[in-house]
Amino acid sequence: MKLISIGDGRGKNAMVGIAPFYRKIEKEETSTAISHRIVKTTLKTSISALEEKSQHEVDQLFENLIKGDPEIDLKEEGRFTGKLHYTWTNEKNELVSDVRFKEEIFYSDGNLREQRAFNTSEANIQNETLPIRWTGVTIPVYEAMRRYIFTHTYQLFHTNGLTYSFLFELAKQLHEKKEMMFIGGGAGGSDPIVLMKGGKKYRGFMSGEIAYDNTSYQLLIHLTDIDLEDY
Repeated sequence: MKLISIGDGRGKNAMVGIAPFYRKIEKEETSTAISHRIVKTTLKTSISALEEKSQHEVDQLFENLIKGDPEIDLKEEGRFTGKLHYTWTNEKNELVSDVRFKEEIFYSDGNLREQRAFNTSEANIQNETLPIRWTGVTIPVYEAMRRYIFTHTYQLFHTNGLTYSFLFELAKQLHEKKEMMFIGGGAGGSDPIVLMKGGKKYRGFMSGEIAYDNTSYQLLIHLTDIDLEDY
């Protein structure tokens, strides 16, 4: 189990467990499925290659597809891939070695807003001096679910009696108010959350629930990397 440093915004913080959250769904017993990666297409049969052969004439491309099966490589397609290695190519599918990444930020309508050099981000979830903390800004649960698309959800776990009390109190506050709390890194909680070195930067929210027995709790961190400020 990974650890994360969590602060409540009042000067208290603790190192607790964090793991991906999955809701249990009851399923009927079925046979065990086997998953394999297979070759779907090749460079010679890709849509761009077929368009080039047809001189980018749509009617000619359709005619070629009807007359034969140029989109199928009978020797390669369907084969198991085995171990894979990532490579980088240019627009002509030629191998390149000097790769420089750029970060692009888009408006909600899909238009490019900003382009900048990509900087490798450092993980900030285990910093005991600057824990991931409550910002004090809340939003009703139903409103958050309507306005944001959460791409990842993690559950927090206590590691001892002290961290149980700490997390239970956080969950209780959020449960009673039916609110989600904005959370983040840095001194004021305004920095994005980065789970691992070189990982994506996320905006974070925390939600909590208390069971009927008033002793069990569920404290979740919801993450999104989609900028919705223009919605």
